[in-house]
Amino acid sequence: MRRHGYRQVLCSVLASLLALLLSLTPLGTFAQISKSPPPLGARTHTVVPAERYRAAGLKRWLLGSDYRDLWTSPLEVPVLNLDSVGSGLTPLRTGGFGQSVSLHFQGNDGRRYVVRSLDKDPTKRLLPQLKNTFAEDIIQDQISALHPTGALVVDALLEATGILHASHRLVIIPDDPRLGEFREEFAGLVGMLVLHPDEGADNTPGFAGSRRIAGSETFFELLEESPCDRVDARAFLKARLLDMLIGDKDRHSGQWRWAGFPAGSCRVWLPIPEDRDQAFVHFDGFVNWITRLPRPQQIKFEAGFPNIVGLTFNGWEVDRELLAELEKPTWDSLVAAVALELTDSVIDAAVRRLPPAHSRLSGDHLSQALKSRRDRLATAADSYYHLISSSVDIKATDLAERAELEHGANGDLRVRVGLRDADAPRAGPYFRRTFHPDETREVRLYLRGGDDSVEVTGASGRIVVRVDGGAGDDRFANSSMSNAGKTRFYDSRGANDFVVGTGAKVDVRPWNRPPARDQAHKFALDWGGRRLAYPLFSYAPDPGLLFAVSFYSENYGYRKDPFKTQHAVVAGIITNGPEPIVGYRGTFRSLWPRIDGSVRIEYSGLDFLRFHGFGNETEVPNAASFYKLQQRNALIFPTLAIRKGHNRGAREGAG
Repeated sequence: MRRHGYRQVLCSVLASLLALLLSLTPLGTFAQISKSPPPLGARTHTVVPAERYRAAGLKRWLLGSDYRDLWTSPLEVPVLNLDSVGSGLTPLRTGGFGQSVSLHFQGNDGRRYVVRSLDKDPTKRLLPQLKNTFAEDIIQDQISALHPTGALVVDALLEATGILHASHRLVIIPDDPRLGEFREEFAGLVGMLVLHPDEGADNTPGFAGSRRIAGSETFFELLEESPCDRVDARAFLKARLLDMLIGDKDRHSGQWRWAGFPAGSCRVWLPIPEDRDQAFVHFDGFVNWITRLPRPQQIKFEAGFPNIVGLTFNGWEVDRELLAELEKPTWDSLVAAVALELTDSVIDAAVRRLPPAHSRLSGDHLSQALKSRRDRLATAADSYYHLISSSVDIKATDLAERAELEHGANGDLRVRVGLRDADAPRAGPYFRRTFHPDETREVRLYLRGGDDSVEVTGASGRIVVRVDGGAGDDRFANSSMSNAGKTRFYDSRGANDFVVGTGAKVDVRPWNRPPARDQAHKFALDWGGRRLAYPLFSYAPDPGLLFAVSFYSENYGYRKDPFKTQHAVVAGIITNGPEPIVGYRGTFRSLWPRIDGSVRIEYSGLDFLRFHGFGNETEVPNAASFYKLQQRNALIFPTLAIRKGHNRGAREGAG
């Protein structure tokens, strides 16, 4: 008895492409960021930013044309004047923990400056097993998808929309003895000179007149400590709308600094977006087209917006916390404001900031695409609003607070959160929002530290309410008419009091949020999901060609690790028979505490075998087709699994 397996054509195609790429690019081609020291006393110097990204037709088709022409064309670059900038610059240290190589300077004006390399080295964070392999060269080559001088255009757009930022200047570092120990590594490096946002000395105004500058880690700690530190959510949303406009997909927490300004006895924080390497990113070519199916972050900067998940994924964790208080009318008003501020003439002027060589090669494309995307920004913003509003996280602070959640007769949910102490610096609720059931399915309130009080009231709710008490001795009360399961209280710490009313559920099991499985987020996803659909082709002699379509979805949920549900469906037909193949596999986490379920359903009429009789000495006098049998198989296979142990992770708002 012998069964014929399928040879996946897709695997063969990819293997062939890999062989082609190996022949096109010898290993080790992408060794270092190139440098070209300018002549002594030169004010400008003409360089080719990165000759290593030059490619011919076949390689361009496979790996993309991207911005290769910009990287491989001569570019006239101003030489950094170490005497005039900052009243004189002294090198301090190297930097660049991501893809960039950078050199920090101290100016005699008391401010810090940084030169970040134009070219990048993504292999610095590559897995050791991929070092010195073909994969390393391919990853390096994809830097050609970055626009080398796009940050100059972004500066002008930020100025027009009133968003805080540090401006960029294209420079080349001179071959100067004053570089000292850094001379060999940095002389001749082409990069962007940026003022480093800092606080003023002795409590004097610092960057943009601010009194405090913080990185994201410190900033979020301050938000957690007290509501006296609050973000200007409207300013942050405006910055994020511009990110969407320019196609900057890499807006995780490490890409921001924050400027604090006095607001009475408290502080309001404005965002300072940094690192514009991914602005106008354009992942082109056949390989990126395939990669984009499972990884939508491989976006292209075009006249239309890409998949909203791919465009915004890296910013989800920051966005969902800082934009939670803003309702749809606010989004609409800010979209309209951005569109009014970015007129055609403003966009054209912004694009003219490109160096002449780059303006000739990419200016028209950027200008036309920006105008088109501006006109479509409302649609893209609407998609993103509904995406992150489907499940909303509200983060309180470590102080004692009172939260009121009221279900309206129309299904709306009114949320107010404020300090319990009437003499607190911020009187009244510091968080207010009304949620609508056609936009939001679930609201989660994290009370964090402090002895908090929460009350859920009103009619029968349509929006699920989850309240996590965090640390402290908390009081939970439910007097709403909501059905069982619509109100859920969670708290495993402190001496807590629960009044469940008509149907609130209480969970006192410990829970630690598991860490993220990607570099953009701190915690694993517990909302939303991802979808994937792709064709399958294969061939075997008996069934012939198989044409199939596969659908996959993975959904995430509150305290469901690593996912809430998984679904996979495949359906296909063959050329040598009418029988189809249909299959479904589903996995369901935590159907009951510590119990998972799964089901597998399959039908296949595509299985062929040869039966020549029993034993190894059977004679085979007839033609091969005489012994061929076609099988029809049906399967239904449900399972239950019991999990042991506790989840591992970090507490949300440990207090």
